[in-house]
Amino acid sequence: MADYHTPTNGGIQKLKFINEPNLYRIIFRSNKTEALNFQNWVFAEVLPSIRKTGSYSARQSAYEELNRLCMQEKVSKDKGTFHSLGMHRRKYEKHLNAKRIQTCKANLQIAFEGVHHE
Repeated sequence: MADYHTPTNGGIQKLKFINEPNLYRIIFRSNKTEALNFQNWVFAEVLPSIRKTGSYSARQSAYEELNRLCMQEKVSKDKGTFHSLGMHRRKYEKHLNAKRIQTCKANLQIAFEGVHHE
């Protein structure tokens, strides 16, 4: 962390700034839901992609995940309809898919905001 004298609407103020590596260290020590979701995303998606391909594309990965989840939701719905799976299982699958789709949409939003601000 570093202190910098920074111009603000209230005049010059001494503000603390943290660099990116230390920000990740703090996030990875947190048990907040948002931090855990971020950790899961980094460990399950970002780092493996970098290891395999040498890079990571948030937009492409999010689109692929959203497409996969939408297809999974359609298949689940069709299975429930045509194979008479129990309503509880169908509701559970629908709930899980809705949460995953929402997370995917949020990741896409973050990716687009990052591209817009670069």
